[in-house]
Amino acid sequence: MGLFGRFRKRKMPSEKEFAKAFESFQKLCDTDIHDIWNIKNTNHFMTAMNSWICKKCGGGSQMQLLSDQERVIYFTFQLEAEVNNGGFYQFFYNAYGDISADLVASFEAIGAEQTAGICKKAVGVFDENLPADRTQRREFLDRTFTDEMSQVLSECDEEFYSQTDDLEKLNYQFIMKNKAGFS
Repeated sequence: MGLFGRFRKRKMPSEKEFAKAFESFQKLCDTDIHDIWNIKNTNHFMTAMNSWICKKCGGGSQMQLLSDQERVIYFTFQLEAEVNNGGFYQFFYNAYGDISADLVASFEAIGAEQTAGICKKAVGVFDENLPADRTQRREFLDRTFTDEMSQVLSECDEEFYSQTDDLEKLNYQFIMKNKAGFS
């Protein structure tokens, strides 16, 4: 299970546990790239790296600032978070849908072949007609989305939730193999 999927099955923390976890999360999110390399816990490392990459590119508004390797990780993180939060339809409808053209290649780059296949099926629902621009994409989805498309995306959701690619491990290994691409 990846960085974001692990939270789906956890019991709700107490207020005190939540406050402590949030404080730890905030510290990870404020970690500088040079300090991230010293984090030993893989999950903490990935949380800090995700936050750092998101900050570097302004939450996706300045993708040109990312290296090719950072873009791969950004794309895989965002897809995983959006699908775990609300499914593929949410991913396509929200701001991150503009990266849909890069999903398959990104998951292939980290070695997540099963996830790449699921993404290919989900993106294929739109016959390559899905606009990259968020406003145009939303208008397109509002105008053309059918029950058949919904069914396929629901199937993709279920396949994603039950897929066996260890996304956290694969992302981590990709980062470690391409360390020079993260600066």
